[in-house]
Amino acid sequence: MTVQRILMVAGYVAVGLIVFRSLARGFFFWQAIIAILIGAAVIALIIILPRRHWQSIFRNHFGWAPPLLGAASIPYWGWYASRSGGSSESFFEISAQVIPVFMLATIIDVRQTEGLNSHQLILPLLVMLTGELEALDSVAFGGSVNSFQLICGALVTSVSALIMGILANYEDEGESL
Repeated sequence: MTVQRILMVAGYVAVGLIVFRSLARGFFFWQAIIAILIGAAVIALIIILPRRHWQSIFRNHFGWAPPLLGAASIPYWGWYASRSGGSSESFFEISAQVIPVFMLATIIDVRQTEGLNSHQLILPLLVMLTGELEALDSVAFGGSVNSFQLICGALVTSVSALIMGILANYEDEGESL
């Protein structure tokens, strides 16, 4: 068994522990089922899809996939906020500080990746900018559940854009999973 396979199995075990720990903290069972199904689908795609195709897939879908993932997560964040009793002021303050860093990192990542074009940044940056403006507004005038949802959607967009930018620059070195 190679080191890469051992690390991959350790990652799966870590995700499983996180999911079951969240169950122990009182989250609903359906959350765990959804997380497991999504995780299984992603893992299956990673295993089935040859690495040499990763670069073209992430390059071709960079412009629209991160905003779509962020938008798809918004209902979950609304449910989460209503279940947990809302968010604190510090969440909005920290988000207002973190989102610009994600924006800058995404811009630098795209500019350094040969296969990504600057025009592919338009939608992800618009979502991040909207999240930043909402975070600043929430710091100044108080936030709501809708603000929390929008900011979390922007954060999901930011993280997925960074991950896709990294994977768009992936070059297969002949290794297999």
